[in-house]
Amino acid sequence: FPSHDKSRYLCGGQQVLRVDSAEDMLPPAKKILARADALVISDYNKGAVHAGALPNVAPPQGIFVDSKNPTKIVEMLVEKYGRGVYAHLYMFPNEAEYKSHQQEYNYVVACGGTVVVKCGARGAMVMAPGKETLYVATQPKQGCTCGAGDVFMAAFVAQRLQGNSIAHAAVQACNITAAAIEGNVYTVQVRE
Repeated sequence: FPSHDKSRYLCGGQQVLRVDSAEDMLPPAKKILARADALVISDYNKGAVHAGALPNVAPPQGIFVDSKNPTKIVEMLVEKYGRGVYAHLYMFPNEAEYKSHQQEYNYVVACGGTVVVKCGARGAMVMAPGKETLYVATQPKQGCTCGAGDVFMAAFVAQRLQGNSIAHAAVQACNITAAAIEGNVYTVQVRE
């Protein structure tokens, strides 16, 4: 949503920081979120997301989370929506985040949530309740991977909102991310 004042700080032509300033954003944001089909949370462990900013009812098509602190965000979501939130929860750690919080992510899956581990240029690993772990592999070419994780998550969310399966969403997200990085579509293989 728009804020009143956006300040962008650039270094070498790259945006390194954006500061949004608007104290009155929360009430209109909550009105918009109340009608949302899905919710995407990306908090970078800065505490910017709190329960008061969330809609009162969980969005029907899912809550998609890229958080550096899975324990904190999951506890907040369970407190806000109850344990049923796991059935609509998708978490997107990168490999390092998954390894450092593996127990927490495995608990999310055990409770009914889905964890999609972004494995960089190698693809993704998808863990969903009651299903075998799915590995989506790419055969990458060189290119700039800056922002690739965000592209992957956005593509996955878009595929799920279109009604596609988790496996299909993961494959398409890898294809779209590869295209964004290199400008070409990679060959994607699925191994279950």
